[in-house]
Amino acid sequence: SPEQAAGGEVTVASDLYSLGLVLAELFDPPPVNKAPPKAPKALKAAPLPPDTPPPHSLSTETGVDGSWLKSLENQPALPKPVAPKLTPLPKELKALAAELLQDDPQLRPSASQVAQRLQTWLDRPARRRRQALWAVLAVVVVLLVATALASMRGPNKEQVIVVGAGLSGLAAARELEDHGCCEVTVLEAQERVGGRIYTMKTPAGSILEASSQYHSGRRSSSLTPLIKKIGMKREAFTATQDSWDIDGTRTPVSQEDWDRFYSDTTGKARTLEDQPEVSLESMIEMMAADGEFSYLDNDREIGYCISALFENDHASDAGDNRAWGIWEGDELVGRDEWFPEGMSAITDHLAEGLDIRLNTPVTEVHYDEEGVTIKTATGEEFIGDRAIITVSLGVLQGGDIQFKPPLPKKNSDAINRLGMGLMNKVWLVFPEVFWDEDVNFMGYLSDPPGQ
Repeated sequence: SPEQAAGGEVTVASDLYSLGLVLAELFDPPPVNKAPPKAPKALKAAPLPPDTPPPHSLSTETGVDGSWLKSLENQPALPKPVAPKLTPLPKELKALAAELLQDDPQLRPSASQVAQRLQTWLDRPARRRRQALWAVLAVVVVLLVATALASMRGPNKEQVIVVGAGLSGLAAARELEDHGCCEVTVLEAQERVGGRIYTMKTPAGSILEASSQYHSGRRSSSLTPLIKKIGMKREAFTATQDSWDIDGTRTPVSQEDWDRFYSDTTGKARTLEDQPEVSLESMIEMMAADGEFSYLDNDREIGYCISALFENDHASDAGDNRAWGIWEGDELVGRDEWFPEGMSAITDHLAEGLDIRLNTPVTEVHYDEEGVTIKTATGEEFIGDRAIITVSLGVLQGGDIQFKPPLPKKNSDAINRLGMGLMNKVWLVFPEVFWDEDVNFMGYLSDPPGQ
């Protein structure tokens, strides 16, 4: 491959390049004209373990000359495999070969993407598959070699340190671990994983969500495939709006009023994207002055809608929120849902099999072009090629982690500029249910609102 010719390491991407060369032999004319790369002085692949089968044993049944699997060292050029010119051949294979022969290894499809595309092709009618049987056998050989080489390169894998075992950190670590490209270590300050996902249980076995409580937009959320894979039990949040005054008198704020207020305000907010300085409070005051909430009787009812729909979700006053930002969540498609067995199942699943160091608060991150050194409150040091920092905004703003050198100004400015609301959550456990069990939420709005 081009990177090998330049003296670089043999990677899975290099193996996939060789797959592209094999596939290209099936086409006349070839999909891409590639000159054979010059042989490198030495390959940097890890040596084969003693029990590795010789290369020719991988291709005995295929009729493919095993010599193309040999090292390129001291060879004038790559041996050229001989293959029949089969016609007609599926255009999918021709397109795949062209993509695999990209000079830049980062532009080539990954091994998993190649496998998926081949599986799609193999699912076609048998008649077409037989016409390119040689290609299938060659593909199997090369993928076996790619897998074997990938498993042999453990000592050469990059060392990646993930700071924080919340949802972001665990998702990043899980992705890297599953692709087998890195050795991953996760450092977590607390005695548990999950971050702001934390399911507790009462002595009676009921679950209490200490933080995140439900999942929004099941049809568009990136979490939905993972939730389905885990097989988590889900129940829909259904909500209708009824309200009473403090003396028990039912107020006229109906479900239709509630929905209309939300639609009107988010619709207006969409028009203010180029006016980021306008607050949610200012926008609603302007709308009220223009009579756009005539279906609500008084300012208290407007305040109730503001508090229940926006201030509660953002855990901050309407005056502290920019108007144009409130409609973003409106793009989540699908119902909201909760998990009777607890949300921690999500992060527990992601954490399974990872190297996670609990009770290990990070205090310093030293980084340069050579890599990173991370120091912890326990006195340990972790050295890696890269680090992924997934701690919360509060930790970053509090300066609990010192970056050396300091983060670039654009990053530190963004950290200091962003705000985050504060909400206190208290669970009350009663000996018996005295409320309507069909009710999901009960809210109380004080005067003044926000308390």
